[in-house]
Amino acid sequence: MLSINDLSVTYKNNEVLDGFNLELDQGDIFALLGDSGSGKSSALRFIAGLDNANQGRVELDGHQLSTNGKHQVAPELREVGMVFQDYALFPHMNVEKNIAFGIINQSKNEQKIKVDPGSHRHPP
Repeated sequence: MLSINDLSVTYKNNEVLDGFNLELDQGDIFALLGDSGSGKSSALRFIAGLDNANQGRVELDGHQLSTNGKHQVAPELREVGMVFQDYALFPHMNVEKNIAFGIINQSKNEQKIKVDPGSHRHPP
């Protein structure tokens, strides 16, 4: 189950989300709809661990991922994914870690074999 409680997000004195709550059970199909700037992406980015919030809590399968708007579990360890409209990288990771993100649960040797060939294609 995914549970979001009391999520509030403000950007430049503009309150985007105020007390957003959501509960989804395993297998639920859900669409988050709204006007541009209504907070859809902000909510998803907080759930995925990419952005902090003013306040809010996220739990996934009984594990607390975020509380008081701050993250207790890093984005790459959440087993939560997003497909972005435009390309996106984790700003806190270097190039190699961004490339290896999809294979993070494999051994370091398997990751290195898969990452090294692609990380040297475009020399400086």
